[in-house]
Amino acid sequence: MDFKKIEWIFFLAFLGLNLFLLNLYREARIEQNITYRTNETIPLKQRLASENIKYEEEFSEENQMGYYLSGVPTDFYEARKEAQARLNIPDFLMSRTTIEEGMLTHLIDESIYIKEATQVETVITALLNDENFVLYGDSYRYLPQESNLTSEYPEIIAGQEYDGIAINDSSSRLIFSLEKSSDRFLVKKYSQTHISDLSPLREEMAIISEKEAIN
Repeated sequence: MDFKKIEWIFFLAFLGLNLFLLNLYREARIEQNITYRTNETIPLKQRLASENIKYEEEFSEENQMGYYLSGVPTDFYEARKEAQARLNIPDFLMSRTTIEEGMLTHLIDESIYIKEATQVETVITALLNDENFVLYGDSYRYLPQESNLTSEYPEIIAGQEYDGIAINDSSSRLIFSLEKSSDRFLVKKYSQTHISDLSPLREEMAIISEKEAIN
């Protein structure tokens, strides 16, 4: 066998493969750079439209205030036990209630209806202020911008608040799941997460605006 010839064949094959891969890498980098530079120059509205991203309102340029907060996930077993003793209701949140991975879910027995969107805040605020209905209800605030009554699975969302500022995070949220019934909505259940011992890590500070966040 002509081993020298075989060596040259392998050498040329690997050389060709390396050149091919190098060319693919260079083309990918060039395309990435073009995309990056293009996104820098194309107006935001045009970029969103090109990706079929729709929105109803303009993005706010307001710089609101906020905190860096620390806290610990609430132990719902202990919280429920304390509420049962305080309210003198031994079976409070015992039936039709599950606690899994830091989330409490409760299926609602009574019929609570919302007839129209204008009633949402009133109904939800009343439920949050009812200590016989939900744990830590007064620590949450209705979040209209996160709620949705038009989807296939409508839901109303409330978030914990600190010093009057809403916390929009999955670890501190109360979600009411609704069911469309004729011309009104039935509140079927709620799922709850909660953070205890909230405290600021630093002083209140300005946060970026909605418009800055998406640029």
